Amino acid sequence: MLYGCGSVAGGVGDSPSTEDEAVIARAKPPRCNLARPFDPPFALAGLNTTAWEFVPALSSDELTIYFASTRPGGPGATDIYVATRASTAVTFGIPMLLAGVNSPDSESRPTLPADGLTIYVTSTSGGVSRIARATRPSTSASFGALVPVAALNSTPSTSSNFGAYVLPDHRAIYFVSTRSGGPQLYRAARTGDTFAPPVVVTVENFPGAVVNHPVVSADEKTLLFPSLLPGGKGDLDIWVATRSSTAENFKAPTLVTELNTPAQDQPGWLSPDGCTLYFSRMVGPDNVDLYVAHRPAT
Repeated sequence: MLYGCGSVAGGVGDSPSTEDEAVIARAKPPRCNLARPFDPPFALAGLNTTAWEFVPALSSDELTIYFASTRPGGPGATDIYVATRASTAVTFGIPMLLAGVNSPDSESRPTLPADGLTIYVTSTSGGVSRIARATRPSTSASFGALVPVAALNSTPSTSSNFGAYVLPDHRAIYFVSTRSGGPQLYRAARTGDTFAPPVVVTVENFPGAVVNHPVVSADEKTLLFPSLLPGGKGDLDIWVATRSSTAENFKAPTLVTELNTPAQDQPGWLSPDGCTLYFSRMVGPDNVDLYVAHRPAT
């Protein structure tokens, strides 16, 4: 994990500061203008504590949220929690430990395809991270035990593989690996129940600054990622890179200005229509919270 000491994030003028204050006035828009910047984000106040809640993932209907937290009560230093809600017009209920996937190791960065039957997480032990997954027969059942994904984890075993982001249709997964030295972004196509050999994802004019948790649009033409690239607002910032087709490299990244602060900001999950981004932000020296931002409808 790349969170460290950072500045405290500031407020946004007179705008509501939490999802609780804003959710009645505004539910997720059914459509949006993808050319417009995101509106001011709202904290998911009912999920946040004085610990870390970071890099969330959601079901495609946005009624279930999965996230990592360092709050006490779990078996490991970092564990996966889940919370649900009846509609996008209400706040999430009380989060619970996600049954089946937590252990004395640290589990973080959950990501699921749209059917919700497989979950991938970053499992970290002894300073080395690996991508593991668990499955379940239905969304009403519990996940089984996590199993490392051999096709994604590299050798030697001292290299780390982490920050996976699976596409909604489960056809591919993006992740970060140190198999070639510094952290590098990879994509692996899914073939049956396994994955083809990962290939490097190239972002033009990208100087090798830190990349951690990638977020990829459903059409694979937009890449969001946190980085220490120069020109940001401070610490890790959210950047975006686009391309016209999947046969091309991603173009040079630009700063998502409206979502960044002097603190650390990391993207977590982008809705399939690209209208809503859930992300995490450092709000104190050792406190990370979950946020959501919507694009305007017009």
